[in-house]
Amino acid sequence: MVSAEYEMFVLMVATESGIEQWKLQNPGKNESDMIISNGDLYDRNIAFAYEEKAGETLHIYALVMNANYEPVGPVSHASFKVEPPYDDSLFAQACIMENTMTETAVSIACDCTANVQKVKAILLQDQSVQPDMDYYLFYTCAYPQYEVSVSAGTGRLEITDMMPGRDYMLLYVAESSDGKISPLQSLEFSTPEHVASDALVTISENSVEDIMASFNIDLSSSAVSYKAMLLTAQRYNELASEGLADIVAADVSEPMMDPVYTVTGLSPETDYVLAAVAYDSGGVYGSLSVLPFRTTPYIAVEDPVYDSFIGEWAVDYVDYNTGVGVSDGFRVTISPDVEGKTFLIDGLIGGASNPVVAEFVDNGLRLKAGMNLYPMSETSYVVLGFITDVGVFVNTFMCLGSINGDTMTFAGHNMPYDFMGFVFFVHDMQTGNYPGYIAPIVKNPVFRRVAAQ
Repeated sequence: MVSAEYEMFVLMVATESGIEQWKLQNPGKNESDMIISNGDLYDRNIAFAYEEKAGETLHIYALVMNANYEPVGPVSHASFKVEPPYDDSLFAQACIMENTMTETAVSIACDCTANVQKVKAILLQDQSVQPDMDYYLFYTCAYPQYEVSVSAGTGRLEITDMMPGRDYMLLYVAESSDGKISPLQSLEFSTPEHVASDALVTISENSVEDIMASFNIDLSSSAVSYKAMLLTAQRYNELASEGLADIVAADVSEPMMDPVYTVTGLSPETDYVLAAVAYDSGGVYGSLSVLPFRTTPYIAVEDPVYDSFIGEWAVDYVDYNTGVGVSDGFRVTISPDVEGKTFLIDGLIGGASNPVVAEFVDNGLRLKAGMNLYPMSETSYVVLGFITDVGVFVNTFMCLGSINGDTMTFAGHNMPYDFMGFVFFVHDMQTGNYPGYIAPIVKNPVFRRVAAQ
């Protein structure tokens, strides 16, 4: 509980090994430094549940912050040990059912003791070393990929969407009706190698631009459809030795027959590889085909929606710390960078700052967290961050500004949280830490048009 005169606190949860590792990597730093650089900032009292490795001792640290984001008072610290609810009488034995193994699927029978209600399991691929069983115990219980009901001591697990020629390890626990669990058990198996058909796909360039490209797709006489996957050149090099044909075939998309394949949302002046496999009438895919290509520099285009973002905007917002609404708290100027593709934004934090680049995406203005706004010193910068709907500050993800009349509002874009506002982090480039914030913290920002350019 935070006292009434203060409104924020930093919360950090860590293992003993994690604490020791941080101390070794940061000599001369104190406990407050550790909490500020590794914890999450909250503006309200919270209730939470925390689970981790079985048998692990966890440490919870809290540090109250004042309105200037400075630590106030002593560090609060508590620790506890996670005790798993083991029941040694619970047991399950998993085994491969006869004649069920294919390149991509298998049926597994689970024979259990009478007091088992369900079996929970996760599947690991290419385990060349024995995994940390305590580590995976938590994830198997809390976030199982598979959950099998057991009746009369028997359950059946169907695993699909595997890849050929891979080594797998199934980790599983038996669970009773009152939530007790067995020790973690494992079953190792391998899928057979893929036998390729003679279906082939040939890829050729149709059009390659800055942020989109299209390709001609020609199928051999024995091919009826295909799957394609776009990769950066770097990602292609990483996967080239991993059986890329199998990876393309395992994609969740349905096979296509379109003679032209189009990709969008590309980055200019970037090397890519388009990879594809063809399928015969029996649904068996053939050998991999690839085509490397490079996108062009940005190509300017005319777009009236793009033009509507250009001009001067007054920023109205709610001060995150005080809850007070602020009208015309600061102003930003949006100017063209590459016509129809990117913008330059001045004054995002108020006052002097480096212009930052925003993208014109989905008829909106997309901002990326983590951009440098201006230098604080030779070794530190103020960078853009976001406030999420749960009161957590993040320095990743993107938001999208959309215009309605003469106002622009923002929402998360490909972001696993709801967007709440902007926060301006101080980023220490030497340590990689984020030791503080620069006022204001902008909640519910609304850009109000002042003048068009």
